[in-house]
Amino acid sequence: MTNSEIDYPFALANFMEAFNEACKKEAEKCATDSMHYTEQLDEGYFHPIQNAGGRKFIKLLSVNGSSRSVYCFIDKATGDIFKPASYNARAKGVRGNIFDPATYKNIDIYGSWLYIR
Repeated sequence: MTNSEIDYPFALANFMEAFNEACKKEAEKCATDSMHYTEQLDEGYFHPIQNAGGRKFIKLLSVNGSSRSVYCFIDKATGDIFKPASYNARAKGVRGNIFDPATYKNIDIYGSWLYIR
C-alpha cells in the first residue's frame, strides 16, 4: 500500500471540508448583504457537495432536491482535480490536487476557481 492510498481518504475529506467551509463563508456574507439571501439560506440555497463515486474518477455533486450538478471530478489514482465538461465527462487540464491544499486555496461554491486563467 502506497502513501497516496493511505492518505487518499484523508485528503479527500480535507478537500470536501474546504468546500463546505467556503459554503459557510458565502452564506454568512450573503446573509449580511441582503434579506433576499437570508431567505435563500433558510431554504437551503447553498448545498454541500456529495461524493457520487465512480470507477476511475470520483464525481462530486451539488444536490438541490431532484436537481444534481457536477462540481468537479477527482482522479482516484493521482488525486488530480478536474473541472466538469459535462455531467459525465471531465475537462482537459488538471486544476489542482487533493494532496496539495495550496492548489485549491481559492475554492468557492460556484466552481470559478476551476477555470484556467
